[in-house]
Amino acid sequence: MPLPDDLREWLLQVGYGDLDDDLSFRAQWFAAIRTGQLKGGAIFAQDGLGNFYAFDASERHIYYLSRSEPVYAKISASFTEFLEELIRRDYKLEDWVDELETRAYDW
Repeated sequence: MPLPDDLREWLLQVGYGDLDDDLSFRAQWFAAIRTGQLKGGAIFAQDGLGNFYAFDASERHIYYLSRSEPVYAKISASFTEFLEELIRRDYKLEDWVDELETRAYDW
């Protein structure tokens, strides 16, 4: 499946790895989503708590998927916006995620 252009370009420039030990980009995290509201999208990263980050198939928005309960939330409109906000928040991803209004995810 095609990646969002900005995520693809970022990976070509930076490659796999970790951001501040809070967000991991690894080949094994990339997985198609086959069920639920984000069906057709894909997971692309995992945070230090095991939560996943994904994009949807149509709009390419970025979503948070909780590891501990079946919930999700839109976190940004694009990968670029996601990175810019993460930097603005001084890489405090867990604090950002705690602020999100989640909805039930139908796995």
